[in-house]
Amino acid sequence: MKPELYGRRRFVQVLAGATAVGIEPGNFAPPNRAWDEARAIVRSGRLGRIVFSLASFHGSSRGSLFAIAGRVQFVVGEAAPVAVSCQGSSLGEAGSFIATFRYPAFVASFERVHRAAERTVIHGSLATLAIDASGCSVWAVESGRKLEAV
Repeated sequence: MKPELYGRRRFVQVLAGATAVGIEPGNFAPPNRAWDEARAIVRSGRLGRIVFSLASFHGSSRGSLFAIAGRVQFVVGEAAPVAVSCQGSSLGEAGSFIATFRYPAFVASFERVHRAAERTVIHGSLATLAIDASGCSVWAVESGRKLEAV
């Protein structure tokens, strides 16, 4: 299947469509305080330079994708991506779906998963941050040892 490539203009159009169905870009409220804690960890510099993010979600709508993308943008402090590529079945259909967002400083991948836990992992040059329903965990890049659980 040929990927859909979104430049910045097309992405803004898609966000406008998201707004039309009740999703307000840039105003994604984190679902729990783990997202606030994750943002504080990223802002503290403990992860180093952010290089990649992988988030899994269960939803089957653009709202699900934009909600999780908005949370990652909230944590990392990025504006809109400069390019977006989508592959797989339509968000409204069953099957796999992957969206890759290229930001100025890093790349984020969003994958729809079935029967797996929703989780977001943000990889930095010094440590990796994992965010899920139970909270946040930070892992050292060099040793792979768990540094802290928040």
